[in-house]
Amino acid sequence: MNRRHFISASLGVCGCCALASGSVASESKPEPKSSAPVTPDAEKVQFTKLWVSRMMDNLDKHVDEPTRKRLMEACGKTCFVGAHGEAKPTEASPVKEQAFLDRHQARFGKDSVRREGNETLLDFWYSQNPRGLKVSDGYCLCPVVEDGPEKLSPTYCHCSVGYVREMFSRELGKPVSVELIRSLRRGDRECRFLVRYS
Repeated sequence: MNRRHFISASLGVCGCCALASGSVASESKPEPKSSAPVTPDAEKVQFTKLWVSRMMDNLDKHVDEPTRKRLMEACGKTCFVGAHGEAKPTEASPVKEQAFLDRHQARFGKDSVRREGNETLLDFWYSQNPRGLKVSDGYCLCPVVEDGPEKLSPTYCHCSVGYVREMFSRELGKPVSVELIRSLRRGDRECRFLVRYS
């Protein structure tokens, strides 16, 4: 059999199989939903907290520090993009920068963000999430960890570094670098970031 005849015959067989499977599928009835009990939500939440804690411990044990920081920072950027959508190109300007800092201070207080030359200190000790849980009371603004897991690695806080970097670079229209100075998971009662402008 030459190649042309082989392909024609193969397509014919595949077409018949597709038609046959389509007719069988259209005649079959949907499976009834299982009535088996599922794990209660509270147990799922507890398991998820434990899983996240174990995953972070394994990350610390098996991945070098620069790589795990980059990974967590990438997670933070993804979290910001998930909440606010993809970035639209913007141009940097001193007016835009000041407006962003003014908005932040109006919402969170004058000492929440302080500009010093080409650096800005961003403090989250005053902040609270939508349920009223405050960083200064020991709660994380991240809903995954606001009340646990208790023994979560400080590496997790680099997620916030990525979030803050994306927020500032997007708002200011230029790249920034962000350094984690203090965090709850390091034993502090506040989260502080140093933002440097390029």
